Amino acid sequence: MDKKKQELNLGLVIMFILITVNLIEFWFANAIHSFIVSFFSMGLLAVIDVALILEYYMHMPRVFASDEGSHS
Repeated sequence: MDKKKQELNLGLVIMFILITVNLIEFWFANAIHSFIVSFFSMGLLAVIDVALILEYYMHMPRVFASDEGSHS
């Protein structure tokens, strides 16, 4: 049960990181009026969002794991 609680806590931490990154994106969209700065900064934040979602919610490392049939 301890491992389940650790996974839940990690999920909550990642969720709050994603919320924070999205709030920063929203602020950039409203506060920065330079297209180039806004485009690249929001692009970088979107890449961070995608990486976190793929790593922790879509479990992409399991797709490329070498052990077949593992569900742990």
